[in-house]
Amino acid sequence: MEAHARENGIEKLLTGGVSSRLFIGATSESWGFFEKQGFTSVGGCEEMLLHLDDFQLDKLNLHGSESAEYEWFHGELAEIKAAVSLVDEDWPQYFTDSGSIFVARVNGEIASFCLVDLDCQNYLTDRYGKVGMPGCVGTVPKFRNKGIGLEMVARATDYLKAQGMEVSFIYYTGVAEWYEKIGYRTFLSERFGVKNIISCM
Repeated sequence: MEAHARENGIEKLLTGGVSSRLFIGATSESWGFFEKQGFTSVGGCEEMLLHLDDFQLDKLNLHGSESAEYEWFHGELAEIKAAVSLVDEDWPQYFTDSGSIFVARVNGEIASFCLVDLDCQNYLTDRYGKVGMPGCVGTVPKFRNKGIGLEMVARATDYLKAQGMEVSFIYYTGVAEWYEKIGYRTFLSERFGVKNIISCM
């Protein structure tokens, strides 16, 4: 494969990651193989699950801002896209359906946001049952470290349970310990690797 890549002008190989546009990496169990082949680790991510039978919003000790209001987004898409771009400049393209956007507002201003997906069967096998997902979760910088985003995700998770989802899925995150505070658990860790193959000739 490496020889074929070099012959076609490819300079480096990736096991996955944001820059590859392949949102998958080598599992932690298989990483040793890639390392022996000369790949260097450039980060990783976790994928997480929460079985919703075990989830009870009112049992969580959440301390979001008392002035925060949690609601489905109503307004012009330009407003949510502007808030999203403060967190990740690549994400506004995903915020196209106001009916799937959940937000926290402080004094009318969007403080935190996420997409809520009720059809995630393509991510996990049928044995997991009905799978929903909060995704593209972000908090505008000036509202961070106040518990607002965490309470927003917890409320979105509670909505998934109310809609009959059996599992809530977190795809591709680098902040697993943050989601663990509301009960999510890592079920797959992935490593992103890179190998410069031109210099390996």
